[in-house]
Amino acid sequence: MNSFMKREAIVVLPKRMSDFEEALGLVRTAQYEPVEVVSVRRRSSPYYIGRGKLEELKPLVDGKGDQLTLIVFDDLKPRESYGISKTLGVRVIDRVQLILEIFALHAGSQEAKLQIELARMKYELPLIRELVRRSKMGELPGFLGPGRYAIDEYYRLMRRRIVAISRKLEELRERRRRERLSRRRAKLPHVAIAGYTNAGKTTLFNRLTCESKPTGETFFTTISPKSKRGRLLGREAIFVDTVGFIKNVPPQIIEAFYATLEEIVDADAIILVYDVSEPWERIERRLEGSIEILRELGVSGKPIVLAANKADTITWGAAEERSKKAWSLVSSMYGGPLGAVAVSALKGINLDKLGETLWEMLETGGYTF
Repeated sequence: MNSFMKREAIVVLPKRMSDFEEALGLVRTAQYEPVEVVSVRRRSSPYYIGRGKLEELKPLVDGKGDQLTLIVFDDLKPRESYGISKTLGVRVIDRVQLILEIFALHAGSQEAKLQIELARMKYELPLIRELVRRSKMGELPGFLGPGRYAIDEYYRLMRRRIVAISRKLEELRERRRRERLSRRRAKLPHVAIAGYTNAGKTTLFNRLTCESKPTGETFFTTISPKSKRGRLLGREAIFVDTVGFIKNVPPQIIEAFYATLEEIVDADAIILVYDVSEPWERIERRLEGSIEILRELGVSGKPIVLAANKADTITWGAAEERSKKAWSLVSSMYGGPLGAVAVSALKGINLDKLGETLWEMLETGGYTF
């Protein structure tokens, strides 16, 4: 797909959302241009969007069915997605499908592509099942109406494809496990670089390993994990760059990217990167979201260093003050060893302090070099 091609979209945001900017950032990262943003106060049965709002949207979508997508930044039920599509005559995707589209744009490895396809098919299977049910009731004329036989056959094809992809991914995960065991023979600590998307994780990874992985302002520049030997304060380690977190990450995506997140679970320590230049309220939300995801993955007791990245973009005093506040916040949520350092991965500032903190925590935890 042409990276400069934008598709028009109407974006529906639940009013309870705490970060509208993040939602619109994800929409634009998926190469959609929001032409209208609609706020919904509460979920309304049976179409998620109330009938009054649907009537307001009809003039906006009239005659644009093929060129317009309606994006609901929430998890839609199959009947809701079907109902909106049938009423407005446009393609409808929800938050999970939007994120999967972003992943597909950035996927490079065979494993990443298979994981994305598997997640998409598993997520869309209930919708196809709903279409099968509707087709048997004779409710699929016109839009969304390819016919009962075609829908039944597509459903069976999806089920067979899911089985085939799952087997292939198991083979790839076994290969990854053997690669990790091989790296372990080097007797080097494994340090996962994790954190919220677009915080500067890959920039730090590049700095520590002399790599040149792509970086950018868009979300999810990194999809597949990358491991490489690097050096921090004169000591070597295997550093692992991982996919970025988002708050309330859909469980379907956690499952699909288990092989990526597995690297965090198996690491000896974690550098949790966040953008210290953002407003404190956003830093707070994103750190809470990151710790919640680590907890869901089963991370417990591992040393974590909070890297307050992009400290060069604000005053150093402000960066250190926020770093201390971040430590206080996370220490109330996480019971393992915890350190906090203000750094600039881009300019290489204070990375020695980052190394001191990391190595001291690993040694205290019993890791021998």
